[in-house]
Amino acid sequence: MIDILVADLKAREIDGLGLSKLVRDKYPNTQIIAISDHGDAHIAVEALKLGACDFLQKPVDSEVLLLSIESAAEKWRLRNKLQLAYGALEKEKEFLAVTLRSIGDAVIATNLFGRVTMM
Repeated sequence: MIDILVADLKAREIDGLGLSKLVRDKYPNTQIIAISDHGDAHIAVEALKLGACDFLQKPVDSEVLLLSIESAAEKWRLRNKLQLAYGALEKEKEFLAVTLRSIGDAVIATNLFGRVTMM
């Protein structure tokens, strides 16, 4: 699993944008920090469309890079926490649905406006 990818979009050895796409396809929760030369607005837009959480221009200051990585790590942590919460909510929802279906008496649920939401 790749949690955070720092990719130079114009690296000589490999196409950073292509690498970012491959990583995003395989690991959709990966936080991508894109780095490129000054004036590469087109590439920056492509990286952000891909879902990069940050875009830094060369030369990159080490403190700025560290802040970007810390921010990406926090986003990754929060996204995973949210996915766990959704999973728990889905399990609870299924449990309640099974319980309600097994009750022999009639059950009617309404919303705050008195409209029937489940019967």
